[in-house]
Amino acid sequence: MPSGEQQKPGGWNRIHLIVDELDETIAKLKSAGCRFRSDVIQGTGGKQILLEDPSGNLVELFQANTAAYRAPGSSTKASSDRAAGSAALASFKPQNERAAAEACC
Repeated sequence: MPSGEQQKPGGWNRIHLIVDELDETIAKLKSAGCRFRSDVIQGTGGKQILLEDPSGNLVELFQANTAAYRAPGSSTKASSDRAAGSAALASFKPQNERAAAEACC
């Protein structure tokens, strides 16, 4: 972690929420006073950030890459495979995204 915190048993379990617009969601949660434990990390499958709920539990917000985005160093086939997987993941969302986000703060 940017703070220098190291992984330890029981300290990195988290809930994983998929969001459509990560940057917009982060801005809303920051303005509501939520505490983030990392910066946005961009990977080959998407981008993510970690925040804490009021009890200190970790919540990961994740936005899958779109078919239009190809991560540096990824192949065309891998990109298309990821795009198909990302589309499947994107269809799984909490019934009420707003309620899920509000539960974090």
